[in-house]
Amino acid sequence: MKKLINPFYLYIYAFGFVLALYSLHWSILLPDLSMGLMFFLILTFILSLIYGWHIQKCRKSFFSNPLNVSINCRAKVKLLLLLYVIEFLYSKRLPLLEILSDSDTFVHFGGIPTVHVLLVTYTVFFDTFLFHRLICNFNRKLLCDFFIISLLPPILMINRGMLFTIFFACLFVYLFSLKSLKRKILVYCVVSLSFALYIFTIIGSARINDDENSTVFTAFTQPSDNFKSLGISNMFLWPYMYIVSPIGNLQNCINEYQPQGSFYAFFWECVCPDFISKHFYESQSDSPPLISPTFNVSTMYTSAYVQLGYLGMGILFIIQTFFLYIIFLAFSNKTNPYYTATVCLACSVVVLNTFANMWTFSAISFPIIWGPVSYLFIKIKW
Repeated sequence: MKKLINPFYLYIYAFGFVLALYSLHWSILLPDLSMGLMFFLILTFILSLIYGWHIQKCRKSFFSNPLNVSINCRAKVKLLLLLYVIEFLYSKRLPLLEILSDSDTFVHFGGIPTVHVLLVTYTVFFDTFLFHRLICNFNRKLLCDFFIISLLPPILMINRGMLFTIFFACLFVYLFSLKSLKRKILVYCVVSLSFALYIFTIIGSARINDDENSTVFTAFTQPSDNFKSLGISNMFLWPYMYIVSPIGNLQNCINEYQPQGSFYAFFWECVCPDFISKHFYESQSDSPPLISPTFNVSTMYTSAYVQLGYLGMGILFIIQTFFLYIIFLAFSNKTNPYYTATVCLACSVVVLNTFANMWTFSAISFPIIWGPVSYLFIKIKW
């Protein structure tokens, strides 16, 4: 599987998949992609292919042995759960109960300042590491611990980003553990993805108290003649639009926005993690134009284009390449038991970058840091 999966190849797969769906043009909200954007993406695909080939030559395997470190998983799970209880008590609210009680507005759960970021990001890392240990040495107690700490906190906080990051990271751990991709496994993946998309559409429809035949539903997605001619359910438009709308928003921004030319703003908005930038920088930029207020995410590149145009997009791609090389080559899978968890979290960031710049979103990218920190911690002679 190493020959098929690495972060640079995943970049091609993720953006290529989005472009393939975009070409179906199932909604009139989607603008035609410009030659400039297509040229930029194809160029990054070619470079990613070269970088992916090179990193395979540099690293023989991405799979480490998580059993090389002695750790009391049950004790850590209890400690993490206790910290979440303290956060809920400190905030005097539980987001899940607010949703179930039909609260009119949902407010993001911030927990204890600073502590919340560290707690959530470490939980994501620890969940990935626990799953890695399960793959290598299955036991029921560890499975129970994994499900409790990977599902309970994000569900109680209604944190979809946390849940999706754990899902993708664990998926990559599993794929890295395979020697080859068998047809049966591929079928299971397709069926699971189809089921997940179905649940996604049901939730999306329920949020607006609508059904697939109502005018409200189609007003959000505005199906094109291409879609109507297929004669299939409008429900397919929910996952379709959430997947392709980020590229549509990027193209809309390119069509209508004049780059500001600020390297200073580019650093704070496109490179610096948000838990740092929010204390030192306040954005003066106008919000990029969207194809619809309902679909408000726009790939890793939109903010970069707002500041520096295609130059900013190119610089951001180079920075991502630099980050990935450091993550994959700075440590060895033979000596670092946290290596696989770390690289799988990096792979998750690459995939989720099709929706937004996850490198600056600390809740998604910061879990990567816990791998090297944990490794250096066990190397210290106390």
